[in-house]
Amino acid sequence: MRLPRLTGFAFLVIVTAIGCNDPTSPAPGSFLLQSVDGRPLPAEVAPGPGGPTIVVGGSVVLVTDGTAILGTRTRVGIGGEHFSNRYLKYRLEGRRIVIEDCPPNASCTLITGELIGSRLNLHMTGYDTPTYQYRRTDQELITPN
Repeated sequence: MRLPRLTGFAFLVIVTAIGCNDPTSPAPGSFLLQSVDGRPLPAEVAPGPGGPTIVVGGSVVLVTDGTAILGTRTRVGIGGEHFSNRYLKYRLEGRRIVIEDCPPNASCTLITGELIGSRLNLHMTGYDTPTYQYRRTDQELITPN
């Protein structure tokens, strides 16, 4: 199904398959990015020759079928904003979440984290990357396709 393109800060995903009403249950659900390594958005995550990479916004949607939709809006240097959606598989191990990023013909990357009440913290394992802190939301999330 193709979703319509939206403008502005409408960077999140409409997911009607999410049937969770309890804001403290671990999954499934929708989460909005609040901070990166404790820094509020927009947050610089990496320097670069064209200017720093800045995270402007993001979301995670955990669907009941084991799909995790990770949406991120970034800005590099003085360039425009870029949005990406990644559709990955997740599994829960108690409060721990493991999201597998396994592109074809490439090695897998694990994104791990913890679900604590209404908070979700994610970190890409094996890399010196920041931790992304999300908070559960009851709103339906919308993103460009």
